[in-house]
Amino acid sequence: MKGVTAIMTAVMLSACQPNSAPDIRVENAHIRLPAPGQSIAVAYFDIVNAGGGDRLLSVATPISAQVELHTHLVEGDVMMMRKLEIVDIAAQQTTSFESGGLHVMIFDVNIKTEAKTLPLQLHFARSKTIEVIATITIR
Repeated sequence: MKGVTAIMTAVMLSACQPNSAPDIRVENAHIRLPAPGQSIAVAYFDIVNAGGGDRLLSVATPISAQVELHTHLVEGDVMMMRKLEIVDIAAQQTTSFESGGLHVMIFDVNIKTEAKTLPLQLHFARSKTIEVIATITIR
């Protein structure tokens, strides 16, 4: 019986390790429309990872050919945006894409006036591509 308990403990502990498979879902996805006269939208969402670590490699949407991962940095008294090649998704954590932090820039958007939602495809290094429907919000 002690052997079975030791094996079960090892299996349960290994599920919590960063090398275990990611268990990712995306919540609260929304896209903020461009300001009048502008053509850049911004996407925000939460990546909830109940498994091992992963990396977000890119985001795609049919409303634009140019979509970039970005973050905000403060240098001195100036807040600046920086393009990111990847975003690490920590094991057992929620990574939030929100105003003033991580976000997705969507350039030269082509959004139909009547649209209420838009699809986003999130491409991960270890997980499959996850498609979510983002709600459109106005600035």
